[in-house]
Amino acid sequence: MRTSLFVGLFLTITAMAVATQSTPQSSPAAQSHDLQNTAEAVAKYFRADPSGIDQLFAPEFLVQVPAARLERVMRQLFSQYGGCTGVKLEKQVSPTGAHFQFTFEKGFTVPVSLEINDNAAHTITGFVLGAPVSSSETLSSVIDKMKALPGQVSFLAQRLDASGPVALAEWQPAQELGIGSAFKLYILGALAQQISAGRRHWNDVIPLETQSLPSGILQKWPLGTPLTVQSLASLMISISDNTAADALLKAVGREQVEAILPVMGHSQPALDQPFLATMDMFQLKWGIPAEQLQQYLADDTAARRAFLQTMKPPASTAALIAAVSTTTPKMIDNVEWFASAIDLCHAMAWFRADDTARNTARQVLAINPGLALSSTRWAYIGFKGGSEPGVISLNLLLRSQSGQWYVVSGVWNNPKAAVSETEWVSLVSRAIDLLQ
Repeated sequence: MRTSLFVGLFLTITAMAVATQSTPQSSPAAQSHDLQNTAEAVAKYFRADPSGIDQLFAPEFLVQVPAARLERVMRQLFSQYGGCTGVKLEKQVSPTGAHFQFTFEKGFTVPVSLEINDNAAHTITGFVLGAPVSSSETLSSVIDKMKALPGQVSFLAQRLDASGPVALAEWQPAQELGIGSAFKLYILGALAQQISAGRRHWNDVIPLETQSLPSGILQKWPLGTPLTVQSLASLMISISDNTAADALLKAVGREQVEAILPVMGHSQPALDQPFLATMDMFQLKWGIPAEQLQQYLADDTAARRAFLQTMKPPASTAALIAAVSTTTPKMIDNVEWFASAIDLCHAMAWFRADDTARNTARQVLAINPGLALSSTRWAYIGFKGGSEPGVISLNLLLRSQSGQWYVVSGVWNNPKAAVSETEWVSLVSRAIDLLQ
């Protein structure tokens, strides 16, 4: 964020910066040995004074993640969990990349992903720390932590059995809350439905006609740029591109997206009528006079549709971006996209169906896995999140290495203060790690 309502990328403890790797010169066995040695070298820096850790990292990584930030993270983890007592290689994913489990003194494990180059010094080009998980933690204790958060929470984790979904953990799963950019799942669903019916194709070309505000990149691209439907969908989901979402909403049709809400399992679709474009949302909250907004809220659905059709583009995009750049929640109870955890689990499960269009949609959902989950456990991770001040939503479709499917949705709203994205990512990640 912070010039945008919508965030599509969630990393847990620190950031990842992967440089273009050099061609491996050593043997696979030597590379595996190098990865293990590098992981063990990193583990020694979980201490009160981690100065010098930057010597393990490539210069191109340190440009994106400065040494001071690395030291701060290592120091913080040491203060919370103690020193690292063990490093276990979980899976080598490439000649120069692997996933590890780091064990800590106070009974926690942390998933760590490393990418290295061939140099003996300054070797790390990629580094991701996942959410710490307590060896004594249970799903019940994670849910208790969710219950204690300020505001409202809707959470559900289900195993998708042949006989139907089985709830594994839940808290207020039917509570309808603001979901931020997770609304884009319904645009993707309506698009997949039209492609299945032969009305559209993934390689259809749509010229860029209008622009929204960040997040995304297309707001900077020239109007008229031709983009395929699949490119727009990929940008809409993987980086939560708002301009891509608005382009697809216009192409698919607002009413058609509304019509697919109950098809995808939304229990109260009237809450999202009329279905808002991202620029609609920006303008309603920050771009029109207060009296017009109050009239919009008092109107019925038909009158609201008419108002959206007549709402003029912002006089100044820069002024609107400045107004949106806030950490204070604004009207998240009544100017939002709404769904519950069970609605969103139904939506994610809808994409599991084995038809050509939904198979491609699943590929789109897997571009950005969102959370640092274990690839040794999960063969497939489909993800869409969303956030704005006071709102965060994390939604996943998962398939284990054994072939078992799961869906998880966690939504947290607080109309009085910004929510902690890091805390919510950690709680949802820990719940997923504890699924049986």
